[in-house]
Amino acid sequence: MVRAIAALGRSLGIVTIAEGVETEAQEDLVRLDGCDEVQGFLLSKPVPAAEVGRLIASLQAPPPGPGRNTRSPSWRSGTDESSSPLSYR
Repeated sequence: MVRAIAALGRSLGIVTIAEGVETEAQEDLVRLDGCDEVQGFLLSKPVPAAEVGRLIASLQAPPPGPGRNTRSPSWRSGTDESSSPLSYR
């Protein structure tokens, strides 16, 4: 079903986001099925609204050093590159 929804999104020219991704294996599977973005516990636990600004600022920080998470943030969501601060590619 994920593959069909991702194909539908591509045909409509919209970005597809897999929600609830908790493991790298899940991320690999949904990406192989064609999802453009992922979100879930793999990337961040839920945070209170008051902490969202701090989370976004931490994502805009310089790249992590050795031994830290090396995933690069994707700010792409459709054509507005500033609207997806919590998803990674």
